[in-house]
Amino acid sequence: MRHGFWCGARTIPMKCRYCGQDRIFWFSCNCGCSVILDPPLGPPWQKHECLADQAVGAEVEEVAEETLELGGLAWNTDMTAVRPDRPGEERAEAGVVGNLVLERNLEKKFEVRDTPAGREVLGPLSGFRPGTITVHTLRYPEEGKPPVRESVTAWTSRTKLRSFQVGDPIRMRIEAHSIRGETVWVVRSLKLIFT
Repeated sequence: MRHGFWCGARTIPMKCRYCGQDRIFWFSCNCGCSVILDPPLGPPWQKHECLADQAVGAEVEEVAEETLELGGLAWNTDMTAVRPDRPGEERAEAGVVGNLVLERNLEKKFEVRDTPAGREVLGPLSGFRPGTITVHTLRYPEEGKPPVRESVTAWTSRTKLRSFQVGDPIRMRIEAHSIRGETVWVVRSLKLIFT
């Protein structure tokens, strides 16, 4: 299988949770293929062997030259913040955790009181102690165009966030909700990849 801009191919630097190696790379695409690679990137594309016995999805037979690394995890000026356009919008994201905030004050953020009426206003954010997760990813908009680095921040339960750390490769499904006139992303599912 050949990968490139047409399948959303991306290569993301990370640290191995199994052996502790600081710089390995997670290759993933929208076709469902994923594999962990050792540096340097490029032919012969060496798999990270300590994960050889783990179920890591379909193997990459050939990686196209268009595959690019998402360098760095911190927000920077060439990133685009992805905000929802309308309530009900859904997205599936795969990328690395760029930031975690375990303590968020919903009442202050949305100017509501902790009352039954206030909880009703908060909708899907009521009923748990909230935090936010920011995921950084790389998109290939169209052939011949440079890749676009994106950052997506979504609300979820802080209990769910405790099992993640900055730099972890994850898959996340999010849905947009309107709260007091502001449309925000809310996590539907989070999954650490390769565990």
